[in-house]
Parts: sequence; C-alpha cells; structure tokens
Amino acid sequence: MIELCALTLDDLKNIAEWRNYDIASFRTGRPLTNADQEAYFQRLATDKTIRMWGIRQTLELDELARTTSNGIEFPYETFGYGGLENIDWENRTAEISLFIRLSHRLKGLGTKAVDLIMQQAFDYMSLHTVWGEAYGTTTAPRFWYGYTCRHGGSSATFTDRKYFGGRYYSSFIFQVTDDKWREKCALYQ
Repeated sequence: MIELCALTLDDLKNIAEWRNYDIASFRTGRPLTNADQEAYFQRLATDKTIRMWGIRQTLELDELARTTSNGIEFPYETFGYGGLENIDWENRTAEISLFIRLSHRLKGLGTKAVDLIMQQAFDYMSLHTVWGEAYGTTTAPRFWYGYTCRHGGSSATFTDRKYFGGRYYSSFIFQVTDDKWREKCALYQ
C-alpha cells in the first residue's frame, strides 16, 4: 500500500542524498546540503503556498525483518516525496512536484503517488488545476505525458528550457483539471 505522510527532517536528509544523485531532473542545478534541507523543513511549516508529503510503502513481512532504524522496526519505507508548490489559492492552481527514489521507479509507484497528490489537490484543497514541468534531461517527460493523456490533461513541449551539462534541453509542460481527473478516474474504478 502506498500513502502520503508528513515529511520529517530525517526524510529530507535522505531525499537530498537521492536527489543529488539524480540532479539533472531538478531546477536547482547544484547539490543540496543538510543546511538547505533544514531551511526547507522550516519553510514547509509556515509557507501556505507549499504542501509536501513523504511517499511511503507498507513493507511485506520479509522486508520488515530487514528494515530497522535505531533498533526499532518500522512497517513502512519512505521512497520519495511529492506535493504541491506555487499554490495560487485565488486561481486555484498549483504546480506538482514528485521525486521517486531511483530503486523504486518503473514499478507503478509514481502513478499511485500522483493519484494521491491529485486527490489532495482536488478533493481536500479544492484546487481546479494542477500543472507541472519535466525536463528532457531524464525520462520524466514520458511519465508525465502518459499520466496527462490518461487523465484528460493538456500539454506542450518547449525547447531550450533547462541548461545542464553544457547544453540546453526541452521541457514538457502539462496540466490536469479537477473535472477531467474525476471523469477519467471514474472510468478506471
């Protein structure tokens, strides 16, 4: 089972390590430090334009036996984070953010996590539009293209949006609205 959970400072420090390994996909083109993550953690507590969650998975019994922290066993594993940034309450829009640890990709977990984030956006926060941008430095545009198409969204590709490794890359910009998302979700139930 996949669920959203409150982010802890320890989660953010782990996420910085995973993220720094996969830096090509982020707007910030430099590695994050623990000080960066501590400042971000403080910002999460006060900034009304950001809602971020850890993404965790309940572990099976054999995995549980191998997973300990300080000698205490936990029945779950945080494998990513995601949420909504740049929330514009007046226009009811937000930018989605998602990062899945490399070892957990291509297993359907990202799609389930996005569904949970969209549910938060549309059902609990009463937003109308969730949008995002994914850079051509990774395979993320393919993921978001598939999600956008399956949920009745719209998209465009822009050239020269991300400078990385001495060259410019395109980006895929997309949006999904609450009415289309609900309509498409109803088809899959």
